[in-house]
Amino acid sequence: MMRPKSVTMFFACLVALYAFVLCTIDRAEAQTCTFSVSPTNATAPVNGLPNRDDPRGASSQPPKINVTASKAECSWSASSGASWIQLLSSGGTGSGTVQYRVSANKTGTPRTGTIQVAGKTVTVKQEAESAKGAPADAGTTKSNCKATILPTRATVESKGATGTFKITTGDDCAWSAKTKAPWIHITSGASSKGSGAVQYTVDENRGAKRKGTITVSGKTFSIGQKEAPKRKDGKTLEKETKKAATKQPR
Repeated sequence: MMRPKSVTMFFACLVALYAFVLCTIDRAEAQTCTFSVSPTNATAPVNGLPNRDDPRGASSQPPKINVTASKAECSWSASSGASWIQLLSSGGTGSGTVQYRVSANKTGTPRTGTIQVAGKTVTVKQEAESAKGAPADAGTTKSNCKATILPTRATVESKGATGTFKITTGDDCAWSAKTKAPWIHITSGASSKGSGAVQYTVDENRGAKRKGTITVSGKTFSIGQKEAPKRKDGKTLEKETKKAATKQPR
């Protein structure tokens, strides 16, 4: 049987243990921090931010990212993932803001960068600077538009064929497809805007092998067609057709 003093000490230990558990739980909860940021996407003009050409002039302020923390004692950090995005602060405690600057884009192509804030990602997209002296026949409505085609060439049989190649370019870039070869016909995608595809057909070849091209936004898609099959006497179908035509009565 426990003595009164032992019972008192036993209950005292239980109380102390309970207090320790509560303290540990409270401390763990205090260390759990959650964050949210806004906006998560931003767009910058060609000449950067703050926009020096803005009518508001010097009053134009750097853009900012709002950070909301679950507790005032929660700390967070911020970093830029692109050299052309400069942060005006590297972090903070509790809810706050991060201001940043965007340098002018002189690369000639649109670009995308990111900012890491409190473990969240903010994406910044910047427009491209218009290239000066762009050729008038570039095939696009904007001088800063660039395009790539894939594949860049094809070889077809003499009996003719159909084919397709893809165009990759900016969403606002218009383009047109043209060919000077009378035996190549563009059946789809003669003109469009943004990324797309060009479909074409090739007529039957009755003579020697030949080459032709389709041009899109200054890029060339080459088509090579094999020669017509020869008979045992070495004549092609084209020569035989012409010979028969000359013997027809008028």
